Amino acid sequence: MKDGNSKKSQLLEWKDYFDYEKDGRKFTITKIHKDPKAHKKREVLHIKLIEELILDFLVSGKHEGEKFISRMDLMLFLHLIKDEYRGLKPKRGKLSEASKIPKEYINDFYQSTHNLLKRNIETALNDLKNRSLIFWQDAIAVCYLKRNKDKLINKKRRYTDQYGDTIEDGWETVVDSWFDIREATKEEYGYISDAERKVMKELGFKTKTGIFLSGQYVKFRCKVNDLLYQEHNIVYYFPAYRILFSQDIEDMEEYLEDIESYFLMPEEEEEKQLQLNQNTVERIKKSIKRKFQNKNDPLRQDEKYLIFNDQLINYLIDDKKNTYIRYEVNHLPKHTRKKLDNNSTNNK
Repeated sequence: MKDGNSKKSQLLEWKDYFDYEKDGRKFTITKIHKDPKAHKKREVLHIKLIEELILDFLVSGKHEGEKFISRMDLMLFLHLIKDEYRGLKPKRGKLSEASKIPKEYINDFYQSTHNLLKRNIETALNDLKNRSLIFWQDAIAVCYLKRNKDKLINKKRRYTDQYGDTIEDGWETVVDSWFDIREATKEEYGYISDAERKVMKELGFKTKTGIFLSGQYVKFRCKVNDLLYQEHNIVYYFPAYRILFSQDIEDMEEYLEDIESYFLMPEEEEEKQLQLNQNTVERIKKSIKRKFQNKNDPLRQDEKYLIFNDQLINYLIDDKKNTYIRYEVNHLPKHTRKKLDNNSTNNK
């Protein structure tokens, strides 16, 4: 019996020789690499590029030895995604209507792509941790609504249309309030866990994986957010990273002999971000082709699967493609904005 770390190492070693898909305990080989060394070299270079940009991010600005950043913000900094990827994630219905791509293909794209991007980032973070350049851990950020009940302000009345966009019309008197986005406190971690378990039980599931596979994850998060808002004033929550690193830049440089630079000039940073973006586009396309015509998934049997995914890559990932879906840059989910708008005059 292999322990957890040994099993992870074996799975990573397999990736050098062949690609596979995992279904429970069953592994299906989807592609054998003709040149394992060349494949591994491409993997190493891709991860190294992520490491360079992460280190550049860490040493830029104030060197306080600690960075807290949401997963999406780090993906944006690295240029693994466009801002449209984040902005349209909670607006998949609008994306579907504007692009004419069925929502089930959009859900499939976000699920598989997000897992790939997350895996790449965390491989780079673990490599930096292995060289004692950083320590990192998963964290949770919350959007907390603060209210000053002693102060009333006049603001435009807002409502949310069928597309999830905010429309302003007229004026109303409300309690002065503002959003505070920060890491969850110890107590708030507990609130989130309690709310998730309560909603899981309500939906008839024992794990979040089961909810995700059932296609009810958005419904699950909406219900959890509603519960957190009603009971603890938390509007929504999202995954983040806490990264700790040496404040001694010269000490860091000593350990970076195999990395070209730990502090990049703006033009170097942009060049590497674009290079990483194009590498990511190529990796996503290869992943999509591997999944195409999967006998266990009817969605991936049709030629439209490739066409729709190419369009989504252009809209949401590829920096070189000036193809955009117009949308309001408002990252609050539609149900959350409605909830806040409806309650704004009830909390005076």
